Amino acid sequence: MTIQEYAAWTNTTNQSRNVWTRDECFEHNQKLSLFAYFGGEKGVYVRITKDGELEVGRYEGAIPHIGEADFRIVGKKVFSSESAAFQRAAEMFGAGFLRNIICGA
Repeated sequence: MTIQEYAAWTNTTNQSRNVWTRDECFEHNQKLSLFAYFGGEKGVYVRITKDGELEVGRYEGAIPHIGEADFRIVGKKVFSSESAAFQRAAEMFGAGFLRNIICGA
């Protein structure tokens, strides 16, 4: 990783301190419907599979990026669909979660 790449990754991680950040590359590689995190270097994450599994947890050590973090599952539940899992995540994390995930802002 070059110095410029490290700086870009660190910037992305730092921006997640105040907004939910969706990692579409991780989603694609893991065949997930959603992977999002909030909190910068240390925070919370949401993972939703295409078959409706919702996993929420905490992470730390995400410098320079979320791929370097240590993850700890707090809860996991399988719903009837990915839509039902997403709805439960939205209920848990509120309007800010929805706004950031859907609108990217």
